[in-house]
Amino acid sequence: MKPHELVILSGKGGTGKTSVSAALAAWFQGAVLTDTDVDGANLELVLQARKLAEGPFAGRDKAR
Repeated sequence: MKPHELVILSGKGGTGKTSVSAALAAWFQGAVLTDTDVDGANLELVLQARKLAEGPFAGRDKAR
């Protein structure tokens, strides 16, 4: 099966983004997830995740 990318976003807090992401993670076993909330990434708290690796990240100046 071809990999897919699903992005859940909203500019407002408290809209359920983390809850929806956690529910989808439970549905799609083996999914790779990232929580890129700059103010309070907390998906790992909901999923009781453990860190496997950490490394530097470099992004683009402008989103495409």
